[in-house]
Amino acid sequence: MEGVYKVLSEYWFLDYYRVLKIRSNGKYLLSIDVYRRGFPFEPSYRECVMDDKYCLLYHEYPIDRVGIDGVERVVITGVKAGDRYETVNVRWVLSIDPGYDLIEEIFYRSWEVIGCRRPVDPWRDPCSGE
Repeated sequence: MEGVYKVLSEYWFLDYYRVLKIRSNGKYLLSIDVYRRGFPFEPSYRECVMDDKYCLLYHEYPIDRVGIDGVERVVITGVKAGDRYETVNVRWVLSIDPGYDLIEEIFYRSWEVIGCRRPVDPWRDPCSGE
């Protein structure tokens, strides 16, 4: 298991929000777990089963709207189950090894990318109008 820790790290924010950092082929993937009802993006790609009833939805977010150096790609992931849509993840591919401060910046920026406020408390929905 020692080798896993050289390529995979976990970071926690506000005790309940996780960010995974994965190193592969000289790139770094940050996978941020988010949650928002609905998927307010036009999917760039979708993978469905059961006649389009259950789907994974992917949206390529324009990196020129991110404003963070070293970012090569941003992909927002959603799910469709019947008539229900949810936004569940934002994945960032970076050409640089992000330190804690950059990971924290990207964590909070992920919420803004999906159209929500930055979370301040895990018990309050940052995507509600409240």
